[in-house]
Amino acid sequence: MIDNLSNPSPISSTEWAQLEDKGLSAIRQFDHEGDEKKLQEVLDLFEQNKNKYQGNKDFEELFSELTRRSAQDVLARSGEPGVSKGIEKLEEIQQRLDQNFDIENLPEDDIIAQEYKDVTALLEKMRNSINGNN
Repeated sequence: MIDNLSNPSPISSTEWAQLEDKGLSAIRQFDHEGDEKKLQEVLDLFEQNKNKYQGNKDFEELFSELTRRSAQDVLARSGEPGVSKGIEKLEEIQQRLDQNFDIENLPEDDIIAQEYKDVTALLEKMRNSINGNN
């Protein structure tokens, strides 16, 4: 159920399709070419649209995946300040998934349940890297 107070403008399927295409394209470019700039640009675009698409399963899954991949990249190439920022972003995603979906009652193979599990595992790994417990 969409709450019109938190979602004042209707979501057009064309608009979502374009946003989804940008997200998937950024992931492909990152996987094939290591294009972290494009990944960050699209992640920023998703960040700008997060209230508009709040609770939309496809949006939340893709937003989470973009954030997770960005955080993994930060973990791989930067020191503590970058990792701390990555942890902060992952915690935001974890909270969004918690607020928008009944995680505990989702089937294990549900895409949102899997994304939540992946985010939680990466959060633990990043926290351990800061604490020196690789």
